[in-house]
Amino acid sequence: MSPLSRRHFLRLLGASSATLLAGCVSAPAIISGSKNHRVVIIGGGFGGATAAKYLRLANPEAQITLVERDTFFIACTSSNQVLAGIKDFTFLSQSYSKLSFNYNIRIANHTATGIDAQARKVELSSGEKLDYDRLILTPGIDFRWEAIQGYDLAAAQNSPHAWIAGAQTLQLRKQLEAMSDGGLVIIAVPAGHYRAATAPYERAAMMAYYLKREKPRSKIIVLDSKEDFPQRDLFVQGWNKLYPGMIEWVPAGKGGRITEFNNGTVRTELASFKPEVANIIPPQQAAAIAHLAGLTDNSGWCPVNPLTFESTLQPGIHIIGDSCIADDMPKTASAANSQAKICASAVAALLDGGKAEEPAYINIGYTQLSPDYGFSAVDFYQLQNGRITRQAMGGGSTPLNASAEQLASEAYYADGWYRNIIADSFS
Repeated sequence: MSPLSRRHFLRLLGASSATLLAGCVSAPAIISGSKNHRVVIIGGGFGGATAAKYLRLANPEAQITLVERDTFFIACTSSNQVLAGIKDFTFLSQSYSKLSFNYNIRIANHTATGIDAQARKVELSSGEKLDYDRLILTPGIDFRWEAIQGYDLAAAQNSPHAWIAGAQTLQLRKQLEAMSDGGLVIIAVPAGHYRAATAPYERAAMMAYYLKREKPRSKIIVLDSKEDFPQRDLFVQGWNKLYPGMIEWVPAGKGGRITEFNNGTVRTELASFKPEVANIIPPQQAAAIAHLAGLTDNSGWCPVNPLTFESTLQPGIHIIGDSCIADDMPKTASAANSQAKICASAVAALLDGGKAEEPAYINIGYTQLSPDYGFSAVDFYQLQNGRITRQAMGGGSTPLNASAEQLASEAYYADGWYRNIIADSFS
């Protein structure tokens, strides 16, 4: 995509209404004659909320219940800006009231404690049992606590990962505020698949934005269990331009892989560190409910039919968002939003005895390294040989030689994109 056409495309995505964002995936056709069909959706994040809304648009008569423990959704997207002091924590919080009122969605504020795939029932912490004809599961992630010696659930109380936005986001922010000028921050990045692949590197920049103003002698070391990461050249260029000498990235082959965490000491294969702030992001897997329901394979994630996102292990259950295996698609809010629309369309068709149409998938990712320095990537995907495959043509990324004006525009569009996906999912 040429810089001019790409900039125009991102301007539309970032600054226009949520209707355009919704149009990136074909809207589901309205289904008639589907009265009394029962659909239960577990998880009220970007995937679950979007699926509920678009299923209602496709099927005005179905009984739709969204099961979500919390009364407010707290978005991980933009939580790094809260760490930097650019955004207030309330910016991340969304109510389910509009979704419920506008689309006649029942919100059950309880925890789903069990799934009986044979009887097609979901059991809630309240004791209620929900019957379903189709179940959509979007429960997010859990952590593999055994993966890093010494970093378990108890250790995370003092050294927060903050990879599920909420209290730990605020705790990590307070630790940055309390550290000395000249102190060390360690960010540990896991290997394998995990939520928001580029977010650890954006977090380093957002922390540096705060520290440069308040504690300019401080340093951030990013210990990485991988040898590379998406858009690395853009990140390193931005780090060096905005925060020279403050951020150091250490790949796995040069001692970046953590082997132990012990009383605040971080050990790798080649060195030990005693940071004032240790932000350890553990390896991840699908949330516990997916494991309990027999929906995961040996990878810890949920294999699905990419046409409908129906589980390949348990019929009648669809998994979208971070927990599913979506081939080339990353685990992001944008991907979950795209998958939810495809899944809603497929579920509506299946409930009516029809077949799902072949979909088109999209992921839009924005990164902010400061309030006026950002970049983005847009990727399109299609089904090829039974898997979701990234297309070489049609998408694009911010070029390395982007001007200061372009980078500032990208940061501005990022805010518009966030507001649009929130409106598309929750309003």
